[in-house]
Amino acid sequence: MARAEITTPDALPDERLTDAALRPSRLDEFVGQSKVKESLQIAIDAAKHRQEPLDHALFFGPPGLGKTTLALLMAKELGVDIRTTSGPVLERPGDLVGMLTGLKRGDILFIAEVHRLRPALEESTGCARRSKNSCIPRWRSITSTSASPTVRTPRRFQCSSSASR
Repeated sequence: MARAEITTPDALPDERLTDAALRPSRLDEFVGQSKVKESLQIAIDAAKHRQEPLDHALFFGPPGLGKTTLALLMAKELGVDIRTTSGPVLERPGDLVGMLTGLKRGDILFIAEVHRLRPALEESTGCARRSKNSCIPRWRSITSTSASPTVRTPRRFQCSSSASR
């Protein structure tokens, strides 16, 4: 009997269920990064207590350490929506403005590989956050990078690949 092999870039129906079951659904289910998880939990609890959006954050570290997963878990723990994109995908300020105008108060904008964001867009994100006359609601950005962080943000979380997680 010949063995059937399936090669497709698309997820199969039963793979979606398995993938969802393997991903953590709460921060305390996330394996590893104990220092980052502890700091994040404190920040999340404080934001909930103040009934304010979480401060801007930057996750940095080598690929594969869970920066995107942590951002998704933060949104879930805070009970807000998250919009995800990556630095290279955003080409014009209009791309970013389109995403920002769709955010509600407290929602998270996650930008992976933020170090690859075009300089013109870096300037527009700073203006959007600082503008008091903007029609954009108070939102929070969570960014990640595998490069050394050169961005100053209120909170920085270094993801470590060391065994002493």
